[in-house]
This record gives sequence, structure tokens and C-alpha cells, in this order.
Amino acid sequence: MNYTQRKKAILLSETEFKSISRYSTSSYIGALAMEEGIKQCGKNVTRKCVIDKLENLKDFETEGLMGPISFGPGNRQSATSAVIIRSNAKTQSFEKVSNYIPI
Repeated sequence: MNYTQRKKAILLSETEFKSISRYSTSSYIGALAMEEGIKQCGKNVTRKCVIDKLENLKDFETEGLMGPISFGPGNRQSATSAVIIRSNAKTQSFEKVSNYIPI
């Protein structure tokens, strides 16, 4: 299920929508990566397998929420790029105004 499909499947109340923050977004991205690691293990889901799969995750797409993430042995820092966005309070929307910038 991609981001658009997930967005359509999840109906948020106005209060829930307003509570979305960088913390909930980064947690969601972490859950996406964990889900991918578990999926790659298939029926052999063990702690070791999930760690091995996550350590081999390269350029994992985060549904546009942040730049692609990669992990490796000893590399647990997922944020390797940033994007500049412009907020519009009147329309309660965001517009991406840059490409991903390495950090």
C-alpha cells in the first residue's frame, strides 16, 4: 500500500490532523522501515533477521515524507537529507520548494 492509498484508508478527525508533528511523522517513517525489514524476512522473522535486513536497506522511499533512507552496519542515522517546504496558513497546506538537500 503506498502513501496515497494509506492516506485514503486513514480518516483523521480535525483534532487528529492538527496533532500531526515531526515526532509522529518520524515515528511513522520508522514504522515503515521496520515493516519493510520484517517483510523481507518472510516467515523467518527473528531479531537477527530484521537487523540484517535493516542494515541492508538502501535508498528506501518514505512516501515523500523525507528523502530516501539507507542503513548499514553501525549506521543507524536515517536522515541524510532535508527538503525546504513553504506553509500556507490560509489553505492549511504545504508546498515543496526544493529538492532533497544532503545534510
